[in-house]
Amino acid sequence: MTASPSLPDRPGHVGELRLRRHRLGELPPAESGGVEKHLQDCATCRGKLRVLEEEDSTFRAEISFDQFAAGVSRAHRVPRPTRRRMLGVVSVLAVAAAAVFLVRGQEKRTTNAIKGDAITGQLRIAGVLGQRPLDPNTADSLQPGDRVRIGYRSPEPAFLIAVSIDDQGQITPLYPESGLAMPVEPSSELRFLPDSLEFTGAGKERLFLFLSPSAVNVESLTRPARAVFEQDHRDLERMRDLPFPVPGSHSFTWLLTKP
Repeated sequence: MTASPSLPDRPGHVGELRLRRHRLGELPPAESGGVEKHLQDCATCRGKLRVLEEEDSTFRAEISFDQFAAGVSRAHRVPRPTRRRMLGVVSVLAVAAAAVFLVRGQEKRTTNAIKGDAITGQLRIAGVLGQRPLDPNTADSLQPGDRVRIGYRSPEPAFLIAVSIDDQGQITPLYPESGLAMPVEPSSELRFLPDSLEFTGAGKERLFLFLSPSAVNVESLTRPARAVFEQDHRDLERMRDLPFPVPGSHSFTWLLTKP
């Protein structure tokens, strides 16, 4: 598949993230109305919106992630490559919090629950071999072209951060790519983030998902995560716990072997 080119934000125009949230109905009514009014007068932003809609149509035709879980009916887009391996950008923005640093040694908060109303996470992998789920604290080998989506369930309002780290110790923020953790609405159903990820290159990649009662800055995870990586002798199989700075947070992790 040919990924669509990046659409840079320009002064006086609606940013791509706001356009995506507008398409998905995630903006507050007043803000969405302002975007709609701008679109009526701005051919450039209407063009960007058409590109997003075309990406969605292409993605649906090639790999339908709508079958991942019952009730998942949101539009999905063709992801585009960023600097290393992550495809896709977050479709929602966080609204408030403070940046803090991690401290190793907090109590472990990982849960494997997939049924019921427990806070949980799940990966879904789709590719030439079909689609398969991946529960927390498990591992899987990716095939060429496989894409991964991150799922979560939180019966209470929460803030979400997802990061990955490779064999070389390079940490990549996935959701969000920068800034504050993204808010997620409470739900008793498993929901999936709207973008898919493709991990390229050789070796292993460990993915961490955090659901927290308050937001922190994703950049605050980088230095502590690398310290934990070194402390675990640069072995991703041993690196199962990355403490989060907010009490009451829940963490989930997966180990992926890249094709």
